Amino acid sequence: MSDHARSHPVDDRCEAAHAAVLRAQSASTKLATLDAMWHSAVTLVRCGVAEQHPEWSSREISLETARRMARRPRADRRD
Repeated sequence: MSDHARSHPVDDRCEAAHAAVLRAQSASTKLATLDAMWHSAVTLVRCGVAEQHPEWSSREISLETARRMARRPRADRRD
């Protein structure tokens, strides 16, 4: 058990309740939720890339976003 869990005893009850809600959901509801979360993640990454590289074109931002979402190393890195 983590320190956070020990300092917040209600966590065990919340986790059990959350698990029960997830078990009750249909597969299509779970997939729809996952899809929405994926799109949110892409939006967050894209905004971060645009913030870090304001000089980049939309295409460059899209390519970098796709690379990061795929967790691929940058081609110009030599680590």
